Amino acid sequence: MDVAVITGASQGLGLETARQLAGRGYWVVLTGRNETALKSAAEDIGLEADWHVLDISDDSSVDKFFDWLKSTHGRIDVLVNNAGRIYGAHRATMAEVDAKGLGEAINNNAIGAYRMIRLALPMM
Repeated sequence: MDVAVITGASQGLGLETARQLAGRGYWVVLTGRNETALKSAAEDIGLEADWHVLDISDDSSVDKFFDWLKSTHGRIDVLVNNAGRIYGAHRATMAEVDAKGLGEAINNNAIGAYRMIRLALPMM
């Protein structure tokens, strides 16, 4: 069975993507930062899913996830980089977001996807 990994999969678009892929015969691995929400989402999908806590903004968390993925599934066929965070208020102006907040957003929303791609490619 092909394995699909979805980041930010405990709610919203990530969860619906996981549902759709499971419905098409993929084994889906839901990832995110909230263990309770991930468990609930995986139970909602059923037998074609499992979950793993993952913070894509943290190198160690990503490394541990891929160690688990290799030992559990041995492969990845699809990676959906859906995880993202909003820093500051929605519609915040440049003057309202400090450099630290911008750095955190770039680390999570751009570099996080890079972290996942870098380790997924050798397993594809």
